[in-house]
Amino acid sequence: MTTPAKTRRRLEQRVYFLSALAQAGDHRAAVLGIVERSADRAAAVTGLRAQFGWEDLQARAVLSQQLEAWAQDRRADVATDLADARAALADLG
Repeated sequence: MTTPAKTRRRLEQRVYFLSALAQAGDHRAAVLGIVERSADRAAAVTGLRAQFGWEDLQARAVLSQQLEAWAQDRRADVATDLADARAALADLG
């Protein structure tokens, strides 16, 4: 059985990751530039955190995305999922 607290936490986590993915999709060139200039994954995470203000887990989630995730239809899906998660959180009060 899912409690309201668990539902809230799950939605908060979803918003946490989707917000970074949506921002990365909106700033693809900047993200790719940071990754290209980075010597390794750790440097890319550091660069993404500095540029976008993300936490470590968000930067790692962005780095884990396949390029197909940035196709228009997938970016639209992320935006829709993010809006839905935020609305569900708002409904919880």
